[in-house]
Amino acid sequence: FGAMWSVLAAEEEVRARLVDAPVDVAAVNHPGEVVLAGRRVALEAAAPRLAGLEVRPLAVSHPFPSRWVEPALAPFEAAVRAVRARAPDRPVLSAGDGLPLGDRATDPTYWRDHVRAPVRVAEALRALGAEDVGVAIELSARPVLSGLVPRVLGDAVLAVPPQGRPHTGAPRRGQGVYPGGGGRGERGEGGGGGPGGG
Repeated sequence: FGAMWSVLAAEEEVRARLVDAPVDVAAVNHPGEVVLAGRRVALEAAAPRLAGLEVRPLAVSHPFPSRWVEPALAPFEAAVRAVRARAPDRPVLSAGDGLPLGDRATDPTYWRDHVRAPVRVAEALRALGAEDVGVAIELSARPVLSGLVPRVLGDAVLAVPPQGRPHTGAPRRGQGVYPGGGGRGERGEGGGGGPGGG
């Protein structure tokens, strides 16, 4: 049914090649890599338009964020409205635009839109680097985004992979990934008062 592909190219080039194709940009991992999502048959039909680019399928169960999650948006927003949320009491950056989350953490429409919109990892990482954070700790079940920190920020930030995962030696600069927190205040969605992570 659904599939996601990593494409090694700039977002602008990928979008230009896929005009009118029923697939969506699900994430922008760094300036030279985007992730596409959609029905498997739609991605396969669009494959000729990506000729000459490196394309790698990802192991996923659902194609999200993409237009295929839209039927779930209204029920999701209704569920979020039942959650008592508060604005974060420490700096939190949105993975949707890299800007401070602030009072948006209490807005159910923000979380509905966040489910559908592309995850902009590169923008969030650049914002993290601009905050003079020295350490970023990934909070996830496994290091899904490992390697993106050095590709976006070089060795300016020490990235620590999830605890409990097997790895050798002490964390090195660029080993691991963002959406967690560290340094002079934890950063990354899920660290504040919102109803979900990102």
